[in-house]
Amino acid sequence: MAWARLERVSAVLASMPDPQAWCEAAEVARSQAFSRPERQQRFWAGRWLLRELLQQARGGVNPLTVDAQGCACDPQGWHLSLSHSGDWMAAAVCAMQPIGVDVEVPKPRRDWQALALHCDFEPCQTAEDFYRQWTLVEAWFKVQPPPQEAYGWKRWRWLAHAQGPAACWAGEGLNLALYGWPDEGRLQAAVTLRPLGRWAAQLK
Repeated sequence: MAWARLERVSAVLASMPDPQAWCEAAEVARSQAFSRPERQQRFWAGRWLLRELLQQARGGVNPLTVDAQGCACDPQGWHLSLSHSGDWMAAAVCAMQPIGVDVEVPKPRRDWQALALHCDFEPCQTAEDFYRQWTLVEAWFKVQPPPQEAYGWKRWRWLAHAQGPAACWAGEGLNLALYGWPDEGRLQAAVTLRPLGRWAAQLK
């Protein structure tokens, strides 16, 4: 089973207890690597959101630690993933398999048409087409490391597939993708999301 949540960072921070009441020593050490207060706040918001998801999924107290790459790690072996963009944060947990999440709030001045060409994406008629593919790639790379060769990921394209391992949504100025997302996964969002179907990566 898998659980995911999409929340505003500001809302998580407003409802979150003082980290000193629940954080682990490894997390404190990791947070001290961030010099900007807003980066530390996002760090704590993500760790708290993961704990809330794990509590919802399996109950009890759910301490987390930090792996060699500085990412959140569950001592009980559940797979975790985090993403943030603007004031939005997405978190996902899964007991069965690796999972990746990506949320993107389009930047007003970003030339998505030029980026779509650079990334060799499938034809993009709208910004939503671009960000669907962008979030799919980002979520995918959190599960499967990018190809070693330069721009090797350009050899792949995303096709609509009823049994595909990834799912996408869009709504109210953002896009969300989850890779490794089961059909029975439970997604909660603080915004109305419109499903964009399931997708699979295929070599061109």
